[in-house]
Amino acid sequence: MKWFVLIVFVICCYLDVHSQNAYAVKAKAKTVSNDIQQLTKEEKFIKDNFPFIHMADWKAGMRFMVEPDNLGLEATLNLKPYIGKSKFYSEQPLQKDFEWKIFTFVKLEERQVQCKDKPCPRTFVVLDCEGKLFEYEYFDNIEEMRTSNIFTNIDYLVYLDEVDKAKELLLNKTLYILRPLWLEERKGEHGVYGFHQKFVPVKIVNVGLGSSSGPCKMVFKTDSGDEYFLDVRFSETNIGSRVLGVDFSKGFSFDDPHKLYPNISNQIWKLIQESKIQIGMTKEECELTWGKPKDINTDINNETKRDQWVYSSERYLYFKDNRLISIQE
Repeated sequence: MKWFVLIVFVICCYLDVHSQNAYAVKAKAKTVSNDIQQLTKEEKFIKDNFPFIHMADWKAGMRFMVEPDNLGLEATLNLKPYIGKSKFYSEQPLQKDFEWKIFTFVKLEERQVQCKDKPCPRTFVVLDCEGKLFEYEYFDNIEEMRTSNIFTNIDYLVYLDEVDKAKELLLNKTLYILRPLWLEERKGEHGVYGFHQKFVPVKIVNVGLGSSSGPCKMVFKTDSGDEYFLDVRFSETNIGSRVLGVDFSKGFSFDDPHKLYPNISNQIWKLIQESKIQIGMTKEECELTWGKPKDINTDINNETKRDQWVYSSERYLYFKDNRLISIQE
């Protein structure tokens, strides 16, 4: 008991002395969000400069441009003439009649419309184009629009502020492209995909209007002087389909990707850049070359692990432990 009292007394004295010592200082611990820690450099760039703006939170003056009808689909805009006060068009407008024109957001307007047996809430997104008003109809109130899991967008309208911001921040910058499929200009077409090296440096030489799935048409030049482009998305404001277009963080890197893998030789890295698989590659090297497989089948026999990586019905990789032993194409 005496020892216990003595120990408590010593601890109290120690704490008292340090609490009164003006030189015993500590820095306040910095609280870092786990989300921030996990962001890549490219993801943080998007987060800091391209905030997503939900349609329910659009502000007056936001500008959108109608992408050109490059495929000649005779598509209609999912807008109709504004019927709140006036009507300027008798039919739903065609995309081709408004391509390259600017629509400016005016307001959100809630109305009650008559359904089968009762009034129903509706929200109308009102936009101005050259002095004429149009509206997009959402089938509920503003608050439901904001919280709904259903993605809301107006087809063929590209958010112009995103294009301007990307041009301001990235023009004349050198980035590393992470994908082998690039678009090349062709007369009468938006672009044709071609197969090229990945993980190579490119210089952004222009940024303009892309598509509603990739608002920013980023034109880049290779070391050989040839120019290509990709339609890139940042904030995802008014983005509909994600089938086309490229997420910036998945399409480009600010830094040389090879530096992240110092153990990979220059010879193997050259094969990876050209998307060429070679027997003896590690799983990591194969994933960098062909990407992640759609499925993995594993067999363990006599303590030997064999994996089958499935890319398609005709494309497989076979590994023994961590090394590639067979390719099926």
